[in-house]
Amino acid sequence: MGQKIVIFQGDPGNGDLTFEELQSRWEEGLKSIPAVSAYRIVRTVRGMQPENYWREIGDAEAALGLWITKGLMTEENYKSHPQLRYLSTLSHGFEEFDPDLTRKYGLTVTNTVYGGHTIAQYAIALLLNICHNVPLHADYAKDGYWAAKEKDSAAPFMKTLTRQIELYGKTFGVIGLGSIGLPAAEMAHGLGMKVIAYSRHKKEGPQYGFIEQVSLDELLSRADVVSLHCPLFPDTEKLINRDTIARMKDGAILINNSRGG
Repeated sequence: MGQKIVIFQGDPGNGDLTFEELQSRWEEGLKSIPAVSAYRIVRTVRGMQPENYWREIGDAEAALGLWITKGLMTEENYKSHPQLRYLSTLSHGFEEFDPDLTRKYGLTVTNTVYGGHTIAQYAIALLLNICHNVPLHADYAKDGYWAAKEKDSAAPFMKTLTRQIELYGKTFGVIGLGSIGLPAAEMAHGLGMKVIAYSRHKKEGPQYGFIEQVSLDELLSRADVVSLHCPLFPDTEKLINRDTIARMKDGAILINNSRGG
């Protein structure tokens, strides 16, 4: 007997792809899997409540695309859906749930790792913008300096409007060496920065060879740039606070690419 699957899919939120195109891709993939006997694709909206998810799951054995937030996965919901064996969020991020409880009811829970390099690239883009204020100077070059030059060939030479920071030789501190933190470290290393990192567990392998792994205290005291790439757990919530900021260098740059909490 085949499996029943329910897919929770929101609007893609950009002009490159429509919900209907995503729906078609889901259907094409699901129809090619012999073990799937039935499926439903539920169009979700932001802020969808846990009770709405569980109502839609019904008697499905697998549910994909839920936002894993506090209060979603309760023992009461497991008991009322004994046939559910697999639950997945289609995002990197997820909030707290009880893994012992999921094992008790034979439920496998996964997140979806994707776009790590793109997110890391955005962290570096934020850093470069802090160092160079690219929009301000680009606008000045387009609409300020050259406009003045057209009116008066003797107009003063282009100037910098904000303090410029050179990253070469500075220390980049990564908190969280996962699928985003490691690419961010590689990119910083490519800029000529010394890379140090702190993770809950020391990372082993040749890909980490260029990184000096240190304690959190040492990272905070040495880093010119602190870049956050960690999930939201009880031990990471409020990781940056009055105390940890006081342990940083004066003028240190903080980049937060992790969960907002």
